[in-house]
Amino acid sequence: RADPSEHLEKRQREQRLQSILSRLSERHRAAFILFEIEGMSGEQIAALLQIPVATVWTRLHHARQKFTLLLAEQQKKEDL
Repeated sequence: RADPSEHLEKRQREQRLQSILSRLSERHRAAFILFEIEGMSGEQIAALLQIPVATVWTRLHHARQKFTLLLAEQQKKEDL
């Protein structure tokens, strides 16, 4: 069993992740979640979303950039 502080830290990380994901566009969020969290391939995502594979990679690239920026902003706020 995890101690209460570990449980709290995990919950805070999950909330931070949800907050950042909610600020991505729907298209970018879908590509990011399906690839980075669900572990789907670009080809699988393309088939699921009925878009070209190149579009998946473009959306994923932009999602990663935005995610990184939002994470840095959030960490900066938390450090204050």
